[in-house]
Amino acid sequence: LVAGGILTLRARSRYLCRNQPYAKGAVDSLVGNIIGDGIIPQALDSAGAQTAKNLNSLWVDWGDENACDADGMLDFYGLQSLAMRTIAESGSVLIRRRWRRKSDGLPVPMQIQLLEPDYLDSSRDRILPNGGKILQGVEYDARGLRVAYWLFPQHPGDRIQVIQGFQSTRIPASEIIHVFRVDRIGQVDGVPWSAPCIIRMKDLDEYEDAQLIRQKIAACFVAFVHDIEPIEDLST
Repeated sequence: LVAGGILTLRARSRYLCRNQPYAKGAVDSLVGNIIGDGIIPQALDSAGAQTAKNLNSLWVDWGDENACDADGMLDFYGLQSLAMRTIAESGSVLIRRRWRRKSDGLPVPMQIQLLEPDYLDSSRDRILPNGGKILQGVEYDARGLRVAYWLFPQHPGDRIQVIQGFQSTRIPASEIIHVFRVDRIGQVDGVPWSAPCIIRMKDLDEYEDAQLIRQKIAACFVAFVHDIEPIEDLST
């Protein structure tokens, strides 16, 4: 379990990724090497030439445009990169399926919403009457299978959330993909990938700042060297 210090780990990891060049470069490299151009779906002709053509055309309208993004900003490949970046920085990402009305005019009446793990109500822990349990906002049935996630309607850091209060709601697990690297048996949520080196990278950052200030101060000093004895008359 990582509930005790997960909020602190996320905050420090995000700070480094936004303010420390080495940390940001590491995350950029991870995203580029792992995602690359991203997963590119392609319908096969085995389903029928016309069917494959229609599916590929539908994908272009939905996945190659921002119609697939619930926030209306990224295409499918941009969502993949953002999801990977969130996993590296925050330890995990929640991918929620959002069903839409046909009247919304989307090529496919479904969109993908990426959520930071902060949306998960990690303070919710309890034993359920049906033999299941809730750990860090993740609900399990009596067999130990994930059946639901308890999510906040807005990010806990948003001002609107502070005004409305912190009330999480139950979302079926069939609507959520919780992606994180499992490092330990029974792990509920992920840990930022920079966790083992956060302190060292912070120390390195401060050391470089101290060295730079030291060199700046040294450059400001000017000295004059002269003899304490009077200079002899060179004309003689």
